[in-house]
Amino acid sequence: MVAVVLAVAGVSGCGATQKPSAVPEVLWPPPPEVPRFKLARVIKGEADYEPPAGWWRRTFLGARKPGELFELKQPFGIACHPAKRVVYVAERKQARIIAFDEDTKKVRFYGDAVGGKLGLVLGIAVDDAGVVYAVDQRSRRVYAYNVDGSLLRVYGQHEELKRPTGVAVDRARGRLYVADLGPQAIIVLDLATGSKVATWGKGGRGQGEFAFPGLLALDRRGNLLVADQMNFRIQVLSPEGAFVRALGGPGDRPGSFFRLKGVAVDSENRVYAVDEAFANVQVFQSDGQLLLFFGQGGDRPGEFRMPVGACVTPDDVIWVAEAMGSRIQGIRFLRNAHVPSRAPASQPASAPHP
Repeated sequence: MVAVVLAVAGVSGCGATQKPSAVPEVLWPPPPEVPRFKLARVIKGEADYEPPAGWWRRTFLGARKPGELFELKQPFGIACHPAKRVVYVAERKQARIIAFDEDTKKVRFYGDAVGGKLGLVLGIAVDDAGVVYAVDQRSRRVYAYNVDGSLLRVYGQHEELKRPTGVAVDRARGRLYVADLGPQAIIVLDLATGSKVATWGKGGRGQGEFAFPGLLALDRRGNLLVADQMNFRIQVLSPEGAFVRALGGPGDRPGSFFRLKGVAVDSENRVYAVDEAFANVQVFQSDGQLLLFFGQGGDRPGEFRMPVGACVTPDDVIWVAEAMGSRIQGIRFLRNAHVPSRAPASQPASAPHP
């Protein structure tokens, strides 16, 4: 898919100090247009917070060697704390979750707790108390972890889940939503007890029906957004499970999807849809109108290699996990910029060539 906008200014290197590379200036759209999004951060692992230590620090201060710092290998699901600038990444290849705290520059790990060791982690969610919910498709359960990484609760112990993929948490309503490929439906669980409350939908192409429901998100109204992957759309369901609207559709033009993966919502209910094949993120109004899209395939900052999950921090930084890029990138929405009322027709999208 051709990117709507991409502007890259010079890159400053690591140098002999072994500090992480400076983020180049990547703007969407490029000058002379008024930019609406800007690349804010690229994180590949702990070294972006804690540069590799030299011999003196390793010998006398116990600092770790470069090879001992955690590196992302195959990030998949991603979740942002509702009230803090903390980003949680489901590392599928290494079967754990790592939290990057952008304020303290510290990291935390989840997924090794007794009784809650992850096998195949996919979608994740986090509530305002910092409790992390992780889908483990191998065990067909969702594990909830306390802030310190200890196991809080296990959902799905009575075979409520068959092939879970995505998860979203609504503490206000006391619900945990789980996308399940088994029944091709959304399983609604009681947050406190873990018991099944309802099943929303079934396999199909109609309103409220699903074909491979994947990652999930909640908007500010409590509506559930479902990446309905093989129907090539995002479905919006009310807190009661009623169909509200659908975004997208099959195709290779702006506003359509080819390989839909992640979905996220910002503070003003704009919807961000990640397409793995187009290697970009499309931005929609809450009513489904396409605003613009950013990104393209590649390894440079601001480009994506197999993007999957997305989430938005309270300061409206959109974080995207790249399964093949082995990194996450943060793109800031520029609040003082005017967002167009419709996508520019002069910027067509196209499916990547095999």
